[in-house]
Amino acid sequence: MRKQPKPKNSNGSIQLRFTLNGKEIALSGYGSFTDKKALAVANSYAAKLYGDYLTGNLKDLSEYSPKAQAIEATKEREHIICVAELYQAYTVYKTSKLSPKTLEIYGLVWNSLKNSGVIGLPISEKLNIKKQIVATNTVYMANLICQHLQAASKWLFSQERLTSSPDKSGDS
Repeated sequence: MRKQPKPKNSNGSIQLRFTLNGKEIALSGYGSFTDKKALAVANSYAAKLYGDYLTGNLKDLSEYSPKAQAIEATKEREHIICVAELYQAYTVYKTSKLSPKTLEIYGLVWNSLKNSGVIGLPISEKLNIKKQIVATNTVYMANLICQHLQAASKWLFSQERLTSSPDKSGDS
């Protein structure tokens, strides 16, 4: 790298392009090229990248991309979300559209979840959650709980609070 990379316009988005050890590298995810704040952020990442290169402290290139850092933050958040938070968020979301009978079912599911002892488990432990629900409930209630947690997981994924789609994981 002979000089500090400059933000370039790549189909309307900002990209940092440079050569490192003979390889052409392009980092993106900084935002729109017309956004002055995004350009300033890209310039600060470029300065940090070049400064680290000059001092020999160049880290993993994802450290210099806000998009990669945002993905890591989302993954971290996914591990923090627990069954209680997941189910309560989904219930609040659904409450305005539910009949009294459906709300009663939600109450039964919530009580069964509490009795299952899975309330504090992080969502990342899907298999343990499912095993514990099946072990502590009737077949009907276990199926109902798993259906509701699956729906809640899909909703959180659609809200971009979960990084992996529950449809692809196979577990509830």
